[in-house]
Amino acid sequence: MQRKSLKRFLVLVLPPVLSSFICCLFIVIKPISRFAGDQFSFLLFTLFNLFFYPNGSIGSQIELTVLGLIFGVIGLGISNLSIYFTILVNRETIDHTFARTIPCVTLTLVAFVAAYARSKLPRLMVASRTIQFVSAWSLTSNLRAITMSPRTFLDLWWPLLWGSLIPLLVSMICFPVSARQQFSKEVIQALQDAEDTQAASYRVLFSTNEIDTPLANLTRLRTQFFKNARRLPALLDECLFEFSYDYVGVDNIAPFVGIVNSLRVSLANGSNDLIDTSMYNKDNSNKDILGLSDDADDDLACVEDLKNLITIMHQAILNSLSMVRRVLRTALIVKDFSEVGVDDIDLQKQLLTQAVTNCRSEMHNILVKNLANNPSDCSSLFKKHLCMLSYYSVTLFKIAADLVFALTCVSDVLSSRLKNRRKIHYPRNFWSWLKAPSTTINDFGMKPDGNDDFLSVEQKEENRHKHTFEEEMQLQAYAAYAIRRSRLKQSGFSIKYWFLNIWDAPKVLKSRLAVARSFRSLRSSRHIKFALKNAAGVAVLSIPCFLPYKSPGQLWFFENKGVWMVISYFYVLEPSTGATYRVGLWRLTGTILGAVYGFIVNMITKGSSIGITAMVTAASVLIAWLVRMSSVPGVGTVFAVTFPPIIFPVYLDTASFASFTIALTRGYMIAIGIIAAILVNLLWWPFHARVNFTLQVSKAISEITKLYLILSRQTLGVTTLAASRTQFNITEKNVQAALNACDTLLEPLRLELSIIPKPVTLYRKMISSLQRTHDLLVSLRYVRERIQKETVIEIKDQRLNFINALVLVFYASMHAFRSSTPLPQFLPSLYTALNDMLSAIDNKLIEILSSDEMVLRRQLSSYRLHYALSEAEILLGLVTSMEEMLSIAKSLFGQTSIFDELPSDEKGDTENLDSLPLHTLGHTGWSSGPTSPTMQIMTSPAKKLSLKHRENDVVEKYSKEYPGNAYILNYSPPGASGSPPLSKDTSMLSISELANKESKDGNDNKDNKGHDKLPPRTHSKRSNRNIEGIPLARDLFQQASSSTSSSPVDQQNYRSRQSSLTSARTSPIENTNHYRTRTRRKDSDSSNSSNTRIR
Repeated sequence: MQRKSLKRFLVLVLPPVLSSFICCLFIVIKPISRFAGDQFSFLLFTLFNLFFYPNGSIGSQIELTVLGLIFGVIGLGISNLSIYFTILVNRETIDHTFARTIPCVTLTLVAFVAAYARSKLPRLMVASRTIQFVSAWSLTSNLRAITMSPRTFLDLWWPLLWGSLIPLLVSMICFPVSARQQFSKEVIQALQDAEDTQAASYRVLFSTNEIDTPLANLTRLRTQFFKNARRLPALLDECLFEFSYDYVGVDNIAPFVGIVNSLRVSLANGSNDLIDTSMYNKDNSNKDILGLSDDADDDLACVEDLKNLITIMHQAILNSLSMVRRVLRTALIVKDFSEVGVDDIDLQKQLLTQAVTNCRSEMHNILVKNLANNPSDCSSLFKKHLCMLSYYSVTLFKIAADLVFALTCVSDVLSSRLKNRRKIHYPRNFWSWLKAPSTTINDFGMKPDGNDDFLSVEQKEENRHKHTFEEEMQLQAYAAYAIRRSRLKQSGFSIKYWFLNIWDAPKVLKSRLAVARSFRSLRSSRHIKFALKNAAGVAVLSIPCFLPYKSPGQLWFFENKGVWMVISYFYVLEPSTGATYRVGLWRLTGTILGAVYGFIVNMITKGSSIGITAMVTAASVLIAWLVRMSSVPGVGTVFAVTFPPIIFPVYLDTASFASFTIALTRGYMIAIGIIAAILVNLLWWPFHARVNFTLQVSKAISEITKLYLILSRQTLGVTTLAASRTQFNITEKNVQAALNACDTLLEPLRLELSIIPKPVTLYRKMISSLQRTHDLLVSLRYVRERIQKETVIEIKDQRLNFINALVLVFYASMHAFRSSTPLPQFLPSLYTALNDMLSAIDNKLIEILSSDEMVLRRQLSSYRLHYALSEAEILLGLVTSMEEMLSIAKSLFGQTSIFDELPSDEKGDTENLDSLPLHTLGHTGWSSGPTSPTMQIMTSPAKKLSLKHRENDVVEKYSKEYPGNAYILNYSPPGASGSPPLSKDTSMLSISELANKESKDGNDNKDNKGHDKLPPRTHSKRSNRNIEGIPLARDLFQQASSSTSSSPVDQQNYRSRQSSLTSARTSPIENTNHYRTRTRRKDSDSSNSSNTRIR
């Protein structure tokens, strides 16, 4: 381990240290320094540290060198052209105002264009800084030039040339690393992590002792695997955008990014995420958690058979993962072909395919046999241990399918390595290369994401949707506009008629809308805003340089080298202001350290070239560690920029002040630029990471909702499989991009200084919950495409209920994050909706099992039973994840509670109350977790008696004060205990059906002797007749005699008592309340409610 750490340290530190040493020699050896630039040779070290620092692969270093030289030459050309025109103007009049205006305007325009290019095309970040540095230094240093000379160009050209070539040559000689080689190693490491995670998952699932369960090791391995898998797309982009000379092209190894991501999704959604215990834990206290009932011992034989099949699949998967790793290592790194061949790959592929086929068939037979032997009085066919094992086996099937494709890919890689010769692979898609993130590291210690902006993906999608909606609105507005104008056009031939005829023509209107859209996009463009901030700051800070000759401002600028103030401003200014305070403080710290170190070096060396070289080389080790290995690379960069202008001008005799004065002036000039950039970032169009994070989370929830709706349309047969797959793939990429943007925003959000507390922990949990929801939907798609259609078509109403509940919860959470408003206290119970749907599926399975033997064999021959059981397990995990998401949202934004606090006489009785599960609270099924203590007491058996007496007193008092409204208190919901079940939801009945039902209820009420006559509605002056078959509200309130004498609270207490009596036999998702939607379905009371439990 120590040896690997030492090697990593040398690989990261040695190239920049060696480059710094050579650059220092070019400066201190005076013959070479005169050739490198007579007056500004010390800029060689500054340009090297700012723009060409070795920080990656050879391809990225070539990119830095080429772009830096190109943009540096462009900056030198523009600045020299401006100086030439300035000299021409000064020939007529010395120190003409227009002559000083030319370089000022040129510098401002260069700053504007460079900043816009940097924000628009992140690949040009370093190049845009290079052109600004060269232009600012050249224009301010040659402002007083009288004639043009070659030195005006060459004084900056030589430092720029050597500063770019020295690190490139060192990177090619000392520990050369290519992006393709890094990508290959990361892919192999990710496959190794996937193999270890799969082995740990198997051990956790079948662990025989809970104490020895390696759950912590599994969590650690999953975290490591997910971290490595997320780095692969960025490394692949570097491979695609670099020159390479090798046997195997990037196209052959690019598919492994998708393979690793698919493995990540599969290994993230094992059944071990839903429980924390093993399959064989026989502790009675954990039987409810496992879902094992008293008759679970009868299923042990089935479990053992399933374990044997899973073990075979598990071993085949581990062998395939090992084969893929060995082939990649052989073909791309080791290049030793004696270990494995193409025939070995084909053989392993056949073994894996055969294992999957056999296990799928045997598993189907085992499950059918177990369900056929199921006792007739069994309450449910969905047993927890069978669902869990079925889902785990389906996960293995999905992993096996990915590995079959991986084996095909490595076979192609090995064949290409054996047959092809080395050739040059060029980068493709030049525009995509420009828009890709730069390969340098920013001040947060990570590579910039998107368009050098944390919200690039979100902004792009938002603008796309905005333009879509705008086009629809514009078409509607144009239709109304044309109708209004038609009368004027028909009024006769007039000037106004001809003007309107031309002005409202479709082509003209289209051009008008395009121009308006362009102005709107320019006004709200973040690239324009950043360019304006950069140009305005550069112009203001450089104004003293362009004041009249020998004015106090101009003398102060030249004596103190104010150009460092301008350079530090545009170098520090960032498009994102997420961590402006702390990043600015770190940069100020680097400035102070650099100034102090430069003064100390001057005092120690006393002008000795050997001493200066030794001290600068020693400092370069610290700089390399800060830039390449620490979390604050900005400190090292600013430190490296500050001390060279203090040390080298004294040695070269180009400084006109003492060492201490130089250190002081350089330090506070750079500090002024940093402080100015901080103030501009904070006061002018600031970027608030917290606000943008909540918007990005809302965007992610919206895309996840869209993902689920696409999957639901495909399941219900609304869309075709091909169309839904295309939409699903696009939306899945959008979801992952939104989640990546959320994760990226967490770092600047954490570094922000804020008076308001920042719940970063809850934000991280929210991202994890959304990621888990997204992964579960991907797994659900795999299962739904293979599930039996009988469990979809014949229980369509229950599936629609569950879809409605899920979408409503998604919408409420999305709205809470978008507008930062509280959630409603009552939401549809996801557990109840899921319970109803699984009960219907359960009834369908019982119906199949109760058929004749031939019919049973025929129906179950193509029935993939393990997919039906897997769907139940996935949906349970999905509901659990969404409940966690709701809990986090309520913690962040609160909820609009009906009951805020307990009455004063009941607060003391709530100390020992057990909190009920979220799905068992609420009323009429709308119960996604009210947390009010009053609601808990209403559903608690300990308080039912007192609440009943209190409710009766309230009812009696209200009846005396308002006798006309007494019938309202006697109303009981249709699904309450004691009332006859409705065959249909009244919200979906037609008028004629309502009329027939009203007449039938009226006849029933006449026969009911115990029913009291309702008082007339004295507040209404209308007739009590039923007008055109529409029933009155009074008539709808009439129910059976057993329900008219009890209040809603009494009936809720009755249902709670009934629930508590059967709680020992129910699963954690059971609920006696009923979820109501506006879909047309049978009431849940009329279905077989006894088969609603999931085991």
